[in-house]
Formats: sequence, structure tokens, C-alpha cells
Amino acid sequence: MAGQYSTFLAHYTRGQAYLGQHSVAEAAAEFQYLLDHRGLAPFSLLCPLAQLGLARAAVLTGDTEKARKAYQDFFALWKDGDPDLPVLIEAKKEYEKVK
Repeated sequence: MAGQYSTFLAHYTRGQAYLGQHSVAEAAAEFQYLLDHRGLAPFSLLCPLAQLGLARAAVLTGDTEKARKAYQDFFALWKDGDPDLPVLIEAKKEYEKVK
């Protein structure tokens, strides 16, 4: 199990780094890997965060429809999350800009 988490963490970290460099295709590929393999670590918090990463990548490409869908999918994954979590607050602000 620890091996899968470190693999997930590596993909997520690379995705974040690519986003920071505006290398959108590479970032999206890293985040998509996590979502495609979520069965390896079904309770990992990195899966919902990867969904948020996809939303942010779509924003950078100007694909507002894809961004809206990705944000909605993220919110669905964390629908029962604490509404005061900074990541949720930030994501909601970002979503308002693409609605």
C-alpha cells in the first residue's frame, strides 16, 4: 500500500509542478493517471485533488466547459467535506470565475 501512495504522490507532485509551469498537457496527464488508477488507493485524498488539478488545467487552456465539469466532479467527490477547508473555499472561488 505504501508503494502505491508514493507513486500517487509522485504523480500528483509532478502535476502540480507542471501546472505551475503552465505545461497544461503534462499536468493533465499526471492528474488523469491518478483518476484512472484510483482503484489502487481508493481512499487517497490525492484522487479528489487530482480532479481539482484537471479543473485548473482546463482553466489554463481556456476550456471553460471542461473546467466547469471538472470542478463539479471535484465538488461531488467532496460533497460531505468540511465547508471550511481552504482547498474547498479556494475551489469554489475558482469555480465562480468559470460559471
